[in-house]
Amino acid sequence: MTRTPRIALAALMLVVGLFAGYFIGYYNISEWPPKPRAGPPRLLEELEKTEGNRLRPETLAETAANLDEVLLAPERRGRFRVVLATVERLDAPGIQTAMAALERVPMSLDRVLAAHLLMQRYAELDPRGALHFVEQLPTWRRGFGSASAFGAWAATDPEAAAAHFVQNRSSAGAGWGGPQAVNGAAVAIATEWARANPEAAMDWALELPPETANQALHAIYREWTAADPATAVKRAAELELAPEQRSAVFEQIAGQWSQTDPQAAVLWAMNLPAEEASQALVRSVGGWAQRAPAEAAAYLDAEPSAAFSETVAAVAGSWAEEAPPEAAAWLATQTDESAKSPAVQRVIDSWARLDPEAASAWLTEQPAGPSRDEGIVGLSNAVLGSDPEAATLWASVIEDNMARALQVKRAAREWLRSEPEAAAEWLRGGAVPAEWTAELLANGQ
Repeated sequence: MTRTPRIALAALMLVVGLFAGYFIGYYNISEWPPKPRAGPPRLLEELEKTEGNRLRPETLAETAANLDEVLLAPERRGRFRVVLATVERLDAPGIQTAMAALERVPMSLDRVLAAHLLMQRYAELDPRGALHFVEQLPTWRRGFGSASAFGAWAATDPEAAAAHFVQNRSSAGAGWGGPQAVNGAAVAIATEWARANPEAAMDWALELPPETANQALHAIYREWTAADPATAVKRAAELELAPEQRSAVFEQIAGQWSQTDPQAAVLWAMNLPAEEASQALVRSVGGWAQRAPAEAAAYLDAEPSAAFSETVAAVAGSWAEEAPPEAAAWLATQTDESAKSPAVQRVIDSWARLDPEAASAWLTEQPAGPSRDEGIVGLSNAVLGSDPEAATLWASVIEDNMARALQVKRAAREWLRSEPEAAAEWLRGGAVPAEWTAELLANGQ
């Protein structure tokens, strides 16, 4: 008879114990097996029978108190119909009850979404009360709650939300979740305000402390560029900002604009002053490559001044996600080694995870040099987890001594863990310097 190893058996007993503890805590043991709970099927039936798709008041209170059972039920679309029907009619005490019920739900996207909807509803009813409630939450949850509350407040009254933020930022910041949460709340206000009045939102953001202002400005220009790129670009050029702030704003514009009109975004970036053009061009070309990598590649071919390491890597990396052979073939036509070398590693890494044999064959055909070395590093990294022997053998043919040393040692350590005898025999065979062998074998032992 096959015997279960003691470690595995202990692990199995632990898992069983944890699940038993969960069910004993969740259900009264005298009720085992548990009785059917009131869940989405009955609630959906009530929704469909009532006028306006609404739950009865007594059902509403019951659902708020047992929102955890709704979220843990099968059929996601149905349970969220119930959640939405519940949230839109809850008062402040009902929201607090529902938030308490969420504490019984394991962390998941559904729980986060439900909490966000609840805090938005609370802020619609009583924004200051919602923020006071946030201050009573565990510290790690306050940031999410304050951003949700400020965002909902700003959607209806951005001036009041912004004024409250400025007046209470220093004293209430910890209650909102700390410095990062304060910045998150500013971003939530800026995002909503920019949709209605980006000029006013920008004036407010410029008066904030530098780090908070930077994040708020990014949100404003993301929204502004999506709605009216021409005006956003014009106003950004007029801003009196520190060089780093200005470059960051231009990057945000370039990234957002490239999602709707990449050619216009690239043309704009190309005409910026040199100190601001580089990163804006990377963002705009990168956004173009995400939508149409072949078009972005053709642009770089036609505009050599735009083809530097970061833009070439952005195009090749995006192209490799959908068509690695085409991306590799394009890279092979690039003559500037310094521009294409970093990109080769990204392409081969993506390709080798899909088809290592084809990636290896392509690399074998490439001439020696920095680009081939970068590609070998990418290939070695891609197969390291599944085939450390191949990763080590490839690493050993890297030409650059420093890069070869780093990659051989990294790959050989994995090989020694999985196949110590075979790896040790290869190392002693003289394929790598004796001092590397001594170091690896000493660490392996």
